[in-house]
Amino acid sequence: MEKVKKSSPAALPGKPCFPWVGGKRRLLTVLIESLPKDFGQMDTYVEPFVGGGALFF
Repeated sequence: MEKVKKSSPAALPGKPCFPWVGGKRRLLTVLIESLPKDFGQMDTYVEPFVGGGALFF
């Protein structure tokens, strides 16, 4: 089985696949500070309104 590399959200560039009007990219600092402290240890992440995926990526 292939191992999955985990990284913390702060280490990622946060650039979405597609630019989007009203996107979350400019709010990433605030959003990341609002995440639970154990966010990097979680096994499941769900973002129902992913849009351009700035927070995910």
